Amino acid sequence: MVGREDQAARHSALVAAFRTQILRALGEGRWRFADCFCDKLLAEDPRNLEAWLLKGYLAWRQFQDTQGAVTCFRRVVILGGFESSNAYVARARSSLAQTPGAAELNSSGIGQTSTACGGCRPKTKILEITRGCGSNQRF
Repeated sequence: MVGREDQAARHSALVAAFRTQILRALGEGRWRFADCFCDKLLAEDPRNLEAWLLKGYLAWRQFQDTQGAVTCFRRVVILGGFESSNAYVARARSSLAQTPGAAELNSSGIGQTSTACGGCRPKTKILEITRGCGSNQRF
């Protein structure tokens, strides 16, 4: 049991270190580095909705990679169990509905929701994308 606890503690520390690096990169406007550290975080915690959502926003807003953004947003919706009550899933669905060209890429129907959000637009500041998503540790 002690080995598992040590392993879990190392895993948690590694994820926290990657979060710190992501924050630093975002604060400095170093989008590629933020994306790289998201990849590293996801290698350790592949079900991290927050990191997938951030990767989607980076792909969409900073790298003009619509297909990459749609893939990341879909991943959030799927990993989140399609539960719109989950704030990450709700943001991913909203982003899918607003991503230019997503309708053509979106043959599965994921993200095609009503406009219940009142036509809100995603935050333009990437540091704010996870505000209010129910996590104490936000990017």
